[in-house]
Amino acid sequence: MEKICLKCCDLVVKGSNYCEKHRPKNSSKTQNDKEYRKLKNKIYGSKKWRRLREKIFIRDLFTCQMCGAKAEEVHHIISLHEDESKAFDKNNLMSICRECHINFHRSEKFK
Repeated sequence: MEKICLKCCDLVVKGSNYCEKHRPKNSSKTQNDKEYRKLKNKIYGSKKWRRLREKIFIRDLFTCQMCGAKAEEVHHIISLHEDESKAFDKNNLMSICRECHINFHRSEKFK
């Protein structure tokens, strides 16, 4: 599965969460990137997340809440970057198709 840049949704540089344009150049940003990656792995790799994700798909009838297409992903309305305490908050999650998810992050210029 291809990974997309957290800032612009272009394809990422191997071993990063960012494309070449947005790849951190200094060590503090690299450390933040590593910490965020660890947080994402902890959340998205958990049984709790997989169960909650399925519940969100069922709640939303497997339908993208933006365009009505078949949902393929679950989106955090308030991102993990902004508030990691909302990671498992069902009111902060919505089913979304991949295309809308990419477009959403592009339009928001994910911080």
